[in-house]
Amino acid sequence: MTFITLYAVILLPIISLVATIISFWSFEVDFEVDNPFLVKKEETDLTVRIANKSLLAFYGVKFKCYDGYFSREEKVDLQAMSTFEKKYEIGFSYRGKYELTLSEIEFTDPLGLFKFRKNVLKKIEINVYPRIIELEDLKIVKALVSYADAKVMLTEDDFTTISDVRKYVDTDSYKKIHWKLSAKRNELIVKNFQSQTGDRVSLLLDINSANIAVEDEMVEMMVSYADSLLKNNIHIELAYWREGFVRKEANDASDFHHIYQTIAELEFCKSIDMENVLFDYVREQDDFCTIVVFASRISPELCDAILATQASSYKVMFIFFAKNGMLKFESEFLSSLTQSGVICIEKIC
Repeated sequence: MTFITLYAVILLPIISLVATIISFWSFEVDFEVDNPFLVKKEETDLTVRIANKSLLAFYGVKFKCYDGYFSREEKVDLQAMSTFEKKYEIGFSYRGKYELTLSEIEFTDPLGLFKFRKNVLKKIEINVYPRIIELEDLKIVKALVSYADAKVMLTEDDFTTISDVRKYVDTDSYKKIHWKLSAKRNELIVKNFQSQTGDRVSLLLDINSANIAVEDEMVEMMVSYADSLLKNNIHIELAYWREGFVRKEANDASDFHHIYQTIAELEFCKSIDMENVLFDYVREQDDFCTIVVFASRISPELCDAILATQASSYKVMFIFFAKNGMLKFESEFLSSLTQSGVICIEKIC
């Protein structure tokens, strides 16, 4: 009995080790998400699937899924010739591209003496897009719409040149209806005439790197303002500086998608002097327009640039994004701009 026990003590771990090594190659691991394209705060199902196709049972099999913000680790028991499958709800708090990784599984032999790790390195890319918030009640949208409407009323249109046509909305004058085209399309169509003065709203974004929450709030607000303005048939231009100006124009709601896509995929960078960007942007303008500046930093130089632009017959609005709260000097700068007629909005991120 002594020798049998001794042989058993020696042979059982060896048998367990060999059997586990053979079974090692029978594990199949996979994972998937129902929807790799999400809007911020939306959730989707992550499915993890581990198949044990060997004749051995394994207990305490551990796996881990992760990315920069999401992590899920769990231990499961796998009977012989069985499959483990489980769904998890996942969501993301910020827009961006995420790489979800299932890196490895870890398990022991049936006797619990040897530990094994199997590299998996399966990856899924998830794209998270910014939300669009209804902003009709915010004073900046009302101010922009009112100002653009006033410019359209005061401007002298060149009625010999039609710039484009669009569907009729309740605020349009009957004088602008294109009766022949309306009859042909069986819906009211209005003519946009070439304007003698600018009635565009320019959204100028400061893409200096900031806290991720601040960057996310800036992007979300910008797409929301763009959406609200285009729904009011206000011509907008998105602009930011990246080794030169990047510009995207849109005339109405039908053009919103390419504006949204551009802002959603925008990457922030470092070392951009927003005051110089504003000055350079104004120098390149062919006509006057309303300029809305989105920025997460404020300085005496930027304040001077905003006031100088305002003094040059441009309408300037300033949306400032502050992390955790306004500092005293930031409040003083905003107060100074407001007293000079600049509409300022502060967003605490």
